[in-house]
Amino acid sequence: MLFLQPIYFIFNTFYQYFRGEESYFGTQYFLRKNKSIRIQFDCSGSFIDDEFSTSLDSTFANFIGYESLIEYCQNEIEILLLKTNLEQGLTIVNSKLKWTATKIALIELIYALDSLKVFNNGDADIKQIAATFETIFNIDLGDYYRAFLEIKDRRKNNTKFLDSLKNALLNRILKFNQ
Repeated sequence: MLFLQPIYFIFNTFYQYFRGEESYFGTQYFLRKNKSIRIQFDCSGSFIDDEFSTSLDSTFANFIGYESLIEYCQNEIEILLLKTNLEQGLTIVNSKLKWTATKIALIELIYALDSLKVFNNGDADIKQIAATFETIFNIDLGDYYRAFLEIKDRRKNNTKFLDSLKNALLNRILKFNQ
């Protein structure tokens, strides 16, 4: 196994060269007149025409081909997942938004929206709404039923977050009108 380590190191170095879109060894790797580097990673070395290509051309071409194949497969997997989710009535959201307020504030908002019946003409249940918000904002709300009981049992203000939303919007409107 020790005899493979130098080959692995050279191969890995060349792959990093490829991945980094480097060009500093281009004259050594890819000029036909340069015979100082003679590395062959596959068995096709005996079929290489020295007047036409270098020893690393086919390896570089393989890297490009494999990278293209990987990208193609990843795209096909995404398309299949999207089709499957659409057939099941689900959607994939790649949101860059992250909920940075408290979980209890989001739960308060979710229950308020559910109370107004603003989703699916009032046919969406709290579980669907919560799952959608968890996906959109990449957050785990935990036991939102219990959290609602805590909101309901607040002594001073049951709608603390909603009141702060209303005040923030009113202040913005006032600043805009000035």
